[in-house]
Amino acid sequence: MTIQLMRNSSGNDAIVQLGFDQITRAMVDAFFEEVYPCSVFGFLRKNPFYESFENGYVSRGLLLSLCSLSVKYVLPKHEEQSRRWSAEAKSHAHRDIESGQVTASTLGSLILCFHQELFNRIFGAAWMTSGVAIRLAFALRFNLTPNTAPPGTLPMAWADGESRRRMMWAVYAMDIVLQCTKIFFTNPTSMR
Repeated sequence: MTIQLMRNSSGNDAIVQLGFDQITRAMVDAFFEEVYPCSVFGFLRKNPFYESFENGYVSRGLLLSLCSLSVKYVLPKHEEQSRRWSAEAKSHAHRDIESGQVTASTLGSLILCFHQELFNRIFGAAWMTSGVAIRLAFALRFNLTPNTAPPGTLPMAWADGESRRRMMWAVYAMDIVLQCTKIFFTNPTSMR
C-alpha cells in the first residue's frame, strides 16, 4: 500500500491510496504530536502502535481513521480526503461487524471516525457513528472489569486491560459530548 498524489480535473493534487510510506508515517507522527495529547485518544499506546505500524500489523480501518484526523497537519488542503478516509474506515468497521470479526481496532477506528466527523461538523454522521461504537463497546464487553478471567483461561495483560478501560472511557466521553451538543442533533437544519 502507498499514498499516491495524482492530478485531478481541477489541477489539484489528489490522494488516491493510503499506505505505509513516508507521507503515511508523517501523518502517524502528526497524529501522535498534534491529536494524541487529547486524553480521549489514550487507548492507543504510542510505542506499541509504532511497532505494529512499522511491521505492517495495524488494521487498515484504524490507520485510515487515524490519518483522517491528522491529514490536515501534513497535507492541509486535503480536507475532502479526510472525509473519504473516514468513510472508508467506517466501511471497514461495518464489514468487520457484519462478518463477526470485530476487534478493539474496529472500535478504535469508529472512535477516531466519530471525532473526525465531530471536528469537521458532520454532526449527523457523528451521531450515527457514536451509536455503532457504543453498542460495539458493550458487545465486546469492554464495560466489564478485565481483571477477572474465566476459569481455565489466562488473565489479560495489564496493558491490554488498561487499553480496554481507556477505550470504554473514550466511548463514555462520546456519549457525554452528544449529551452536551444535543441541540445539533435535535434541530434537523443543523444535521447534514
